[in-house]
Amino acid sequence: MKQEIIEPGRGHSNNITDYADRVSIAWRAALQSIIEVGVILNDAKENLDRKDWLDLINNNLPFTRRTAEKLIKISSDARLSNPKNARYLPPHWTSLHEITYLTDEQFEDGKEQGIIRADAERKEISVYVKSFKIKEPADRDEDTNGEAKDLAPGHDETFPLASIRSSSLLADWQIEKIEKSLQALCKKHGIELDLHPPKQDAAAKAAERKKLASEIEAWLHKRKKTYNVGISQEKIDILSDTFYQLENWKYPIAPEGQEFAANDIRNPKHPYFEKYKADLYPYCEEKKIITRYTPIERVDYEAYLESLVMRHCIGNVRERAEAHKKLERRSKSSNPERANLAKAALAKLVI
Repeated sequence: MKQEIIEPGRGHSNNITDYADRVSIAWRAALQSIIEVGVILNDAKENLDRKDWLDLINNNLPFTRRTAEKLIKISSDARLSNPKNARYLPPHWTSLHEITYLTDEQFEDGKEQGIIRADAERKEISVYVKSFKIKEPADRDEDTNGEAKDLAPGHDETFPLASIRSSSLLADWQIEKIEKSLQALCKKHGIELDLHPPKQDAAAKAAERKKLASEIEAWLHKRKKTYNVGISQEKIDILSDTFYQLENWKYPIAPEGQEFAANDIRNPKHPYFEKYKADLYPYCEEKKIITRYTPIERVDYEAYLESLVMRHCIGNVRERAEAHKKLERRSKSSNPERANLAKAALAKLVI
């Protein structure tokens, strides 16, 4: 009868060594998977643009952003990824994260003392890590008798300092701007930032933007009927050419024997002879004449702001951010009327 040979990790066996090998392999695999997740996250952080990276760690992982940051820290610790140390390390990411706070000397000492070992609980390692931290007044509390007592050990020995709330939803670019400022402040004072922007229903927001875009498109179409009323295309072309000459100091070549060409603004017979841009701009604004030199922003400011809202509705992420920023800047205009129009447009944005 042929004897069945059972390899480690396959089938059943009554061999103790076989089971021990299988358990050891699975144990090491658990450790390696934790490190591998951190490596993948670190790779994503380096290769994704900032918006996609924030979207990944805030909305698309089976764990929190804070956990993702800890896993990256674990994978970046050369001691934890060193195969020689594998047999000392517990396959639990919370315990491994505690170990990252140790110096090399403390790490080696922990191994020798048997504190850092494969079956160590996080609490044991946490107590060992805490023993190297300088006690501060904030680490202690007073009981009802006024006697000092140690606070219960926190996972990272961190203490919440502030809570930031917004009265309205913020766009991604606004959150990134705030985070950048806070990161600089935290770095200066040795504080750890843990930012958790609220999740939003992307599909619902897209539907709202589509509906708003349709409404603005109809409004702009109606508004455009008030432009260039009673003025021919020929007159619009003359105005554009006049702006060009005034802006660039370039004039058409005069026919032989004549001082000026017919369309030269220096020609006394030119309809805008001795006119300047300061004269033409108010005229175009009053008549709502659109040319390449009198764009909608100048001729119809309200319509221009609505077009920015439209761009925010139908544009990509970058275009939405640009439109939002332009409206933000214009809402702070020194001209009260223009500032109020911009604020009204801002209120329409679907963030």
